Amino acid sequence: MFCELKLRLVALSDLIKNMGHLTIVMTPDFLREFLKSMGLKQADFGAWLAERLGQDRPYAPSEISTWEKGNRPVSYAVQAVIYKHLWESCR
Repeated sequence: MFCELKLRLVALSDLIKNMGHLTIVMTPDFLREFLKSMGLKQADFGAWLAERLGQDRPYAPSEISTWEKGNRPVSYAVQAVIYKHLWESCR
């Protein structure tokens, strides 16, 4: 599934160049599927994110839960870390 996303993102690159920019919003289902595919629980994912973002404290499971439930959007910084990981894992 995730390598297919890479192919779609590559195909969108020309569209993005023509439109100027494109906002990609991560859905709660996508985030849940990502955690499942990585075998991470919310606490582990919070630590994984913090490490990659250079933060001293991990994201709390309650914060991740709000993203998974769709109560709050996933920040662009977090989305960037996830998409970067997916991009690199599909090389």
